[in-house]
Amino acid sequence: MKTLLLIHNDPRSFGGYQRLSGFLQKALDADIYNIKTGEGYNPDDYDYFVAMDDPSVYKLPLDRPHTAYMTTPRRSLYDMYYTNPWYIRAATWLLRVRDQHYMSKVNDFVAISHTSRIRIFKTYGKEAEVI
Repeated sequence: MKTLLLIHNDPRSFGGYQRLSGFLQKALDADIYNIKTGEGYNPDDYDYFVAMDDPSVYKLPLDRPHTAYMTTPRRSLYDMYYTNPWYIRAATWLLRVRDQHYMSKVNDFVAISHTSRIRIFKTYGKEAEVI
């Protein structure tokens, strides 16, 4: 049985975050679940889960130990919320409610910087460890 599953929005895209996921996969001998392709996985095959981005948190089995690795809370939902017209804010408000619901159930947060740690605390009221 594998012990660790990294859940990622789309690790096939090329960028720094995807390279980090690939590095962690090799260093930790983990599997990666790609939520874009929807390839199934059995949560019973894993002991621990790491959401590599905020959409991945929605796919975490919340009855198991898990961590959310975050660069920052989604800026379009929080920092830039009031810069949008009222009709965009109305739709965005629903996404904020959903985001707050799922993030409130996360066991542990890991941030990439002290700025991200502060944003996570302001947005979700949760402490994050900076790595």
